[in-house]
Amino acid sequence: MLLNNFSNNNSGFSIQFSGHIFVTNPFDALDCSIINNLLGPPIAACENETVILDATTVDALSYSWFMDSGSGFTLLSGETGSTYEVSTSANYRVEVARSAGNIISDVQVFFSTMPVANTVSNDASCSGLSVYDLTKKDSEVLGSQSANEFLVSYHLTMADAVDGANALPKQYPTQYGSQTIYVRLTSISNSRCFDASQQFQLVNLETPSLDFSSEAFLCEDNAGITIGLENGSSNYTYQWDSGETTSSIVVSVAGEYKLTATNTQSGLSCSAAKVVNVLTSRPPQIIDIEIEDLRNNNTVTVITDNLEEYEYRLDDGAYQSGHKFYQVE
Repeated sequence: MLLNNFSNNNSGFSIQFSGHIFVTNPFDALDCSIINNLLGPPIAACENETVILDATTVDALSYSWFMDSGSGFTLLSGETGSTYEVSTSANYRVEVARSAGNIISDVQVFFSTMPVANTVSNDASCSGLSVYDLTKKDSEVLGSQSANEFLVSYHLTMADAVDGANALPKQYPTQYGSQTIYVRLTSISNSRCFDASQQFQLVNLETPSLDFSSEAFLCEDNAGITIGLENGSSNYTYQWDSGETTSSIVVSVAGEYKLTATNTQSGLSCSAAKVVNVLTSRPPQIIDIEIEDLRNNNTVTVITDNLEEYEYRLDDGAYQSGHKFYQVE
């Protein structure tokens, strides 16, 4: 066990030993000798970096280097210089022989995998949507790399991407016009290992407006009814789930019909969809007309087969929901 006074606060501490430490290490269980920190603190590096351990000591007689990759320290044969170039994650030790007494120093070196940001395709930020979800671009950036090992962030400038500063919210508010979005892919284990080489265009496109009723009524004796947009735009493409590619169609069968309109520019597209529910409506049947006249308030009452479904009009007057007319001449 190595204790490091990281806080530089000499407030004291206590250690409680458990298990069989005094059985397995009867002579050095309480060895509190100080290890020389010649090689410095643990080193976190990126896999494309060169790490040189420097144990240069003025009165050194010789140097011996050791490496522990998990099974204990082993001597690195032939490494007798004051420095050693490291390329593998492991624990390293140097033993410096001196006439005044040997120095032993250990250091841990860990190399993090260098991320590689993949090419990101341009995309459209559709009008009518309050935010653009940047997370849907993460998979493009990562490719086969794991999201548990690397973090994707997006920035408005290359400088911010390089510095890892001012990351955009993943639910990015929709902007007008075209923007260049800069991408940074960072190793979670070491933020110094990153790739900020990729960028993409986020273009704001107008989403088609489908301004028509979602309900239509087909009379029993009618050959068909037109649904959809009466005046479609030549800039958009239209697709009904029934196969037609016009902005409006004539239907003669009740059911649900879905229209998808798409605005495509430079390979980017924004779409809107709407479902029209076509219902069959049979003609009303007037069963009787009750007239109460020769009085101050003449009334006409129309008796139909269903009082709730119809509107009524007497001569050229306005339509009304009620089936009784008052003050009739």
